[in-house]
Amino acid sequence: MDITFKNNVKIENTTPGMAWSLITYYYWAGKLHLFSDEDIMDLASTGSEISKKLVENLGTNTGYFRSIQGKDALLYMLIRTYRPEICVETGISAGFSTYYILKALEKNGSGTLISIDIKDEVTMANKKFMAGWLVPDNLKNRWQKVIESSDIALTAISLKIDFFVHDSMHSEEYMLREYLWAMEHLNINGILASDDIDWNDAWKKFIRQHNNFKEMIKTPTFGVAIKKYN
Repeated sequence: MDITFKNNVKIENTTPGMAWSLITYYYWAGKLHLFSDEDIMDLASTGSEISKKLVENLGTNTGYFRSIQGKDALLYMLIRTYRPEICVETGISAGFSTYYILKALEKNGSGTLISIDIKDEVTMANKKFMAGWLVPDNLKNRWQKVIESSDIALTAISLKIDFFVHDSMHSEEYMLREYLWAMEHLNINGILASDDIDWNDAWKKFIRQHNNFKEMIKTPTFGVAIKKYN
């Protein structure tokens, strides 16, 4: 599948998952005046790298490639724009989003990512892999993987952070608890992002109840807000 955007940027040989992420980037980067030809090409090459690794390890990228989503392009866009130094994500699985976050940090030339998951194992195509197995060695120098419940792991982080993304357990109570932790630890102009906001009312309640966070992006399943003051 080839995609040609209105600004004449053309991406060839994309899969459905790659196309979804690129179109999401094109729309939101344009809307927020953050579009970069260089970044959209880097997103495309990152998708190709992931596709190659899936084929090498699973024999195919069919089906699994849909694990690349629009949110991954948004995470990349936000990190390239706001240039956070300390990032935290809850939920790793195979490491699709982790890969994009680390790729953006590497492109920035600074920043680290702390990734938290309760288990260090993921099964794909009846094969077992370690959490974050998609992440290449050349990006791991910016990465700290923590295998523990986020309830425990987050309490051990005392430093201020610049970027937080929730993608762990999607119960309303759990999501709100992580949002509140992020609120206390994010610096001014820090970014709070959450996947699966359609599962319950946690995101809606948090944004409504905390005026110091301004919602920037909201899709049917993904939300982003910036902390404007303490």
